[in-house]
Amino acid sequence: MYVLYLDEFGHAGAWDPSDPSHRHHPLFGLAGVLVDSARWKDLDRGFLRLKSSFYSREIQRTLATEGLRPERYEPKRPRSRRDRRFAGSVLDLVRRCGGKAFTA
Repeated sequence: MYVLYLDEFGHAGAWDPSDPSHRHHPLFGLAGVLVDSARWKDLDRGFLRLKSSFYSREIQRTLATEGLRPERYEPKRPRSRRDRRFAGSVLDLVRRCGGKAFTA
């Protein structure tokens, strides 16, 4: 049996270059990870370790200010080399767990 995780990204809203709140072009998609159910726990725990390592300051801050547990912290709008390294590390983890990542 396999486990499939899907998530949406982007938005399907209006595009109006003259309005700063709608200056980006609408884009909507799906991304996912497929992994054998026997390796799902390895992937899940490995992802939490990576996220806790790469975003430790942000996680501690949201835990202190919002009571948000590390599992619930979600980095938004990747902007830095650190974010790209995190994404690469996650993809490497998926491969090591025998999984597949995809977008549509």
